[in-house]
Amino acid sequence: MAVSDTAALQLLWVPPADAAAPGWLQGCTDACQAMAGTACKAGADEPLCVQVHLGPAPKAASASASAPSPSPAPAQRAAGEGPALQWWLTDRHGRALDPELPLLDDITASSGLALALWARHPAARLSEPATWVCLRRLHLEADARYAVGRLGLPMAVARLLAQAVADQRLGVAPSNHVYPSPRAHASRTTAEPGRRPWALQRLAWLLRGRWQAWKARQRARWCREEWRIGIIEAPLVSLAGTTKLPPPRWLQPYGGLGYWADPAAVAGSDSRILAEYFDEVSGVGRIEQLRVDSASSVSDRQVLPLGGGGHASFPLALQLEGREGRWLGLAETVALRACELYEIDENGQWRPLATLLPGMAAADPALFLWQGRYWLACTDVDQGATDNLCLFHAERPEGPWTAHANNPVKVDVGGARMAGALFWHGGELYRPAQNCLGRYGASVVLHRIKRCSPTEFEEETVRHLKPDPHGPCPDGLHTVNAWGKRTLVDGKRHVFSPALGWLKLRRRLARPSSNWLA
Repeated sequence: MAVSDTAALQLLWVPPADAAAPGWLQGCTDACQAMAGTACKAGADEPLCVQVHLGPAPKAASASASAPSPSPAPAQRAAGEGPALQWWLTDRHGRALDPELPLLDDITASSGLALALWARHPAARLSEPATWVCLRRLHLEADARYAVGRLGLPMAVARLLAQAVADQRLGVAPSNHVYPSPRAHASRTTAEPGRRPWALQRLAWLLRGRWQAWKARQRARWCREEWRIGIIEAPLVSLAGTTKLPPPRWLQPYGGLGYWADPAAVAGSDSRILAEYFDEVSGVGRIEQLRVDSASSVSDRQVLPLGGGGHASFPLALQLEGREGRWLGLAETVALRACELYEIDENGQWRPLATLLPGMAAADPALFLWQGRYWLACTDVDQGATDNLCLFHAERPEGPWTAHANNPVKVDVGGARMAGALFWHGGELYRPAQNCLGRYGASVVLHRIKRCSPTEFEEETVRHLKPDPHGPCPDGLHTVNAWGKRTLVDGKRHVFSPALGWLKLRRRLARPSSNWLA
């Protein structure tokens, strides 16, 4: 039994029965030691003891001495009473991690590093079959080359445990979803419980990973992303009840090395929209106001001076309750390391109102109102460009803003970063998010928020909106926004571009110690 011990947290690593500790465990131990301060960020006077089991979770508990006892209440543990917490670390399918090649099948399939942390339900009795709750999930992007991708496993485990420990310190109750076993929640698995893949299959997976990584590198070098704006003749709320995205009416693409993306409605207009124009030569985006005609083309464009001359994207015009009909505007300005809040006047001019989150590189910020408080959702680029969701709350949109007690509230490359403004439907709040697994902006996931407070956050996935593989934009979809009774989306296709490829190559060769053959 390996131990990670600090003044405020003691982690006891429990390998499978009759098995030695896996070789990758030492890296996890070191990473947890390095993140001890993060794990205890909620604060506590007494140390917390956690046993992290690496073997398969038992299907049922017994009254024997070796069986884990029911988890005591958080208040008891914070006071140092009761036994240690009993948690089980698994992959996203609920399987125990392989002691030699953990997450081999997922990493080499470009499915990233996906982990889950489980515990017996607090109300479960030892004499009854075990019922399980998932305390936390984590999903990070990883290089499909296994030797490279698995290097992120120790830090992924440390981040997952840090979030779960902070939840425990804050007294956050687990989700109401219970399962007869950790494996029962998965829709599919790639191996039977307790069975390791054959050597030939492991070799095939390793070769698959190298092939996937090579294809991704070549696509990034020689292809450009051509984004286009689409209009769906149906309200946004209808997408929450559909299993297939209605076919959009696509606008004509921008000619040259540039494109429009991130469409959003203009305050009070049914003919103009907001969008980011991205110049692929300079690598800088700007916010434009576009007039869309009946021929699905842009007849007029006007630049909004946002971002201080630097990169700006993801514009949103919002009208929140309690603001007496006032329109507020937000845009991503990561280069400024600040999020600016604007007031939109009757002439459509964006006037600076307040600076939100100074010093933070906040990507895709979105403002919403929940149970009488204003909330700001965004991605902290310093923690990851596409894999985290951070929340902040305030009594007024102008602030001051307070960070959620356990930011980031979600770490998931498949559904964390915002994909548009939140919207209400049937008395419930929905959050559009990007699925960036495998490539940026691959698809959109709709989540329904269940809990949101200064210490808690929980949402569930209700829809997965994917691009039409046979349509003009088969390679991505990363924005959905309401436009009156219509819906704005954007779609992507990869286009072979020798001109942009040579430009990227010259940039790479200009860097010191660049290896263009890698």
